[in-house]
Amino acid sequence: MSFDMLDQNFNDTIENINSKYINTHPNLSKLWREYLINKKNRLLNDINECNKILRLLDSHDDIDENILLTLYSFTRSITY
Repeated sequence: MSFDMLDQNFNDTIENINSKYINTHPNLSKLWREYLINKKNRLLNDINECNKILRLLDSHDDIDENILLTLYSFTRSITY
């Protein structure tokens, strides 16, 4: 699925929730709408963070794989 299709699918789904289900199933509609919006925002934030790191790659050496694994494990342990 291309990014354009993903974006269109997201917008169509949110529109569908808002127009078709918000009145008949307000609780589920709100839950799904907010979940999807938050998920999209987190993805956009992750992409921005990745781009920041990519800009630094030209001026820094690569990180050792063991250090990456340690950082990843540490980050997961404090965020979950």
